[in-house]
Amino acid sequence: MHLNTTQPRRRLFLYGLIAGLAILTSLLLTRNIDFRVYWYAERALMDGSRPLYGPSSGIGFPMYYRYPPVSYILLWPLGQMSLAWAGFIWMLGSWVIATAAVILTVRTARLWFSRNAIFAACAFMLAYVVLAIRYGNVQPYLIAMILVALVVSETHPVASASLLALAITFKIWPLFFAPWFLRRSRRMVLVWLIPAMLLLWVVPLIAWSPSRYLDLIGQWYHAEVQSVGVNSEMWYFPGQSLRGLLLRYLTVSEPWAKGFPDVHMFSFSPAAVVRVWEVTATVTYAAACIAMLRSDYRKRWIWDGASFALFTLLEPFGPISGMISLGPAVLIAAAAYSRESCSAESSDSLARRLFAGACALSFFGAVMQYKPLLRLLLVSGLDFYAALLLFTALMLWTRYPAPAGNEAGPSGSAVPGSNRSATVVFP
Repeated sequence: MHLNTTQPRRRLFLYGLIAGLAILTSLLLTRNIDFRVYWYAERALMDGSRPLYGPSSGIGFPMYYRYPPVSYILLWPLGQMSLAWAGFIWMLGSWVIATAAVILTVRTARLWFSRNAIFAACAFMLAYVVLAIRYGNVQPYLIAMILVALVVSETHPVASASLLALAITFKIWPLFFAPWFLRRSRRMVLVWLIPAMLLLWVVPLIAWSPSRYLDLIGQWYHAEVQSVGVNSEMWYFPGQSLRGLLLRYLTVSEPWAKGFPDVHMFSFSPAAVVRVWEVTATVTYAAACIAMLRSDYRKRWIWDGASFALFTLLEPFGPISGMISLGPAVLIAAAAYSRESCSAESSDSLARRLFAGACALSFFGAVMQYKPLLRLLLVSGLDFYAALLLFTALMLWTRYPAPAGNEAGPSGSAVPGSNRSATVVFP
């Protein structure tokens, strides 16, 4: 009997390629720009050389430590190593969890990818992957945890709640995805989220007395309120979210933003522009949540992907180094782009063009390294518009007719909007 060994060999080659890329990039590309803050904060925890919060924490203003006290406990092992080894392990870990999240999503949602879609998705994510590796921020971990939490929410609610709680423990913004767990088949995740959060936030009492722990929580809270309450882009210029774009278009640029062209068209008050962003973001978010909860269950994967694009567009600060958050949206959009269209449905045709345009736009920004033009593209919001095109494409795909006969639950999930059998190119 002849055994077909082509698929196992392809998988082995793919996994070997990913492992090689993970090791090489973790060794050669990592600069520990953000991770250095975490490492020095952990050192300060051990030797008391600097405060744990405030402008003098981390490596000093503006790169100071901004995560809750419990994160000090979770990151403690990294502080026991040298910066070089800790940074390598940290980045290698982000590769592992991100790869595992993609594989799990592909298998659970039974996604199929054409060769063109794979190339387009890689082109879209090129700059964001490189920047994520160079900076060593916690963002890839959080995005992967949220994605896995969504994927396993219907079959493993306790694991899903634990991952979501861990993500929220580092940064408050993962609560943005809470409405996506209000679907009937996912609600148990929110029930288990409460004890998971309580357990995580009680852990620091092993290391600190109650009074010391409450004092650290207070310090962290005041530091966060100060940074979030600033009506400017002083932290992440030029941000690629709606807030940053409005501030650059509608207010006078900050004097410290040297070397970047001034693109403002009006001179409104920054506080007024931030209020406009708050209202616009709130209304858009509420409308998206309502539409998602009323949508066809079979389209939940498209809505899951769209949630990451929506978050990237609406978040307060949108540094390009954190736009790895678009990864799940690109993954789902690439699968929708790959399916064979059986009709001249206008929404599908336009969505495919928008996705291709978003990939081309993002790739252009990645390869365009002529500094004056690159700075103009950044302040103009090129990455914002690429994310907007991606989100619009996904919204159009939610309007595309769902395949018949695929009403099954999580174990019988189908390709978003696809009439193909469950064929997986990778993993």
